[in-house]
Amino acid sequence: MSMSLDNPAAAPAALRSTRPFYWSVRREIWESRAIYLAPMIVAGILLFGLLIALGHSTGGSMHWTTGADPGGDPARGHHHMTATPAFLAALPFEIMAAVVAVTGVIVGIFYCLGALFNERRDRSILFWKSLPVSNLVSVLAKAAVPMLVIPAVVFAVVTLAQFATMIIALIGLTLRGQDPSILWGALPFGEGSVVLAYGLIALALWYAPIYAWLLLVSAWSKNMTFLWAVAPPLVLAVFERIAFGTGYVGDLIKYRITGAAEAAFRSSSGSHIGLANIDLAGLLTSSGLWLGLIAAALMLAAVVWLRRRREPI
Repeated sequence: MSMSLDNPAAAPAALRSTRPFYWSVRREIWESRAIYLAPMIVAGILLFGLLIALGHSTGGSMHWTTGADPGGDPARGHHHMTATPAFLAALPFEIMAAVVAVTGVIVGIFYCLGALFNERRDRSILFWKSLPVSNLVSVLAKAAVPMLVIPAVVFAVVTLAQFATMIIALIGLTLRGQDPSILWGALPFGEGSVVLAYGLIALALWYAPIYAWLLLVSAWSKNMTFLWAVAPPLVLAVFERIAFGTGYVGDLIKYRITGAAEAAFRSSSGSHIGLANIDLAGLLTSSGLWLGLIAAALMLAAVVWLRRRREPI
């Protein structure tokens, strides 16, 4: 209060430095409902499938959750569950997390392709540029959606969906006459949440240059953004293979798409992924991570420059 009395301009200045970014991110969420609807719909479909499986499993075949004997012997099913509890119990939860996370990446890709292209096509960019929001803030808000907002949405959706999956699994065990406590002992929920959060952060950082490239194409292209995003790297990879017989570009593309898990986690050796598999040091010392972030920063700078100069389509 004394700050406002002594220097009335201090508080508004502090607000002006943060509120434009906050409201810019809010605007992106309002305009792109797929950011949260797509993960929710996919999780809902998976849960509906589990409910159908539960309906068929009451006769005695719910081995995906309990590891029960296919013949329906509860005693043998309980023995098989306790033999490898962590892997068998965690498998459906990890599948749920993986599918929803992949959905989040796909949503992020298509969001970036349309983020700057759509506002030029419908000429809404003229309105947004009339507001006291800089091009830098606007671009950073758009980059924050796949890097921050979508991972947070995926984490929330997966957490709720896994809780619902646990309820379904407990009902299935109860209907089969088995002890539900065997599931409680086999599922490290707290550990799984930490691994999920770490994995989403690592994936967002690793995919930063991909998202930045898509935003760059979205800011530059006048049509067919998906084609312009995909064709140049693929053509370059094919040209290298034909002309020189090498595959460096193709390997780089593959490494950028699939290398996050290798950099961020140790091998799980066939068991479920836990805290022991997290390799934070490996991720932070990975040259691929830092080179990718540098490339992303350079491309985002180019996006800011393009947004300042590109006209409506």
